[in-house]
Amino acid sequence: MVIYNGNCILIGRAGGALVLAAGLVGIFSSVQVSVQVSTTDDANSNEIIANMENDTNNATTTSSNLSMGGEKILYISVVPGSSNLTDTAFQPNPVNIKVGDTVRWTNDDNVVHTVVEGNPATGDIPEEGFESDLMNTGQTFEHTFNQTGTFDYYCDLHHNMVGQVIVS
Repeated sequence: MVIYNGNCILIGRAGGALVLAAGLVGIFSSVQVSVQVSTTDDANSNEIIANMENDTNNATTTSSNLSMGGEKILYISVVPGSSNLTDTAFQPNPVNIKVGDTVRWTNDDNVVHTVVEGNPATGDIPEEGFESDLMNTGQTFEHTFNQTGTFDYYCDLHHNMVGQVIVS
């Protein structure tokens, strides 16, 4: 069974659980995605293979979206080498989302970072804004935006790293 709804692919069942492939990739050039599902009568023998090939061999995952019942999760990467960057340290940047959507930042750098609401250059740092803990490589932080507006954010360890979420 393979069902595609524009955001998510239902590719089978494994031991009674549904198997989904969702929000798989970010920005690539010439990507081929193939999914193979083979099923036997034994629920424990279900096998799912997802293969992604890029003919340029230098693709970079930067973001993807996953829709969950009308709400979305937007993925933002803290890119490698970001402590030396400014408005390209968080990618994509800026991002546009809707009220109720969630942003998930992932530290893809080999340096510890944070995500803090505000802008140190302007001194606009709200007392009640969102703030992550220290994020080591591979760790994530997420925040759901429940009101409209433009939300600046930065890394508290590297004030040059800035980003923006625009909520409509």
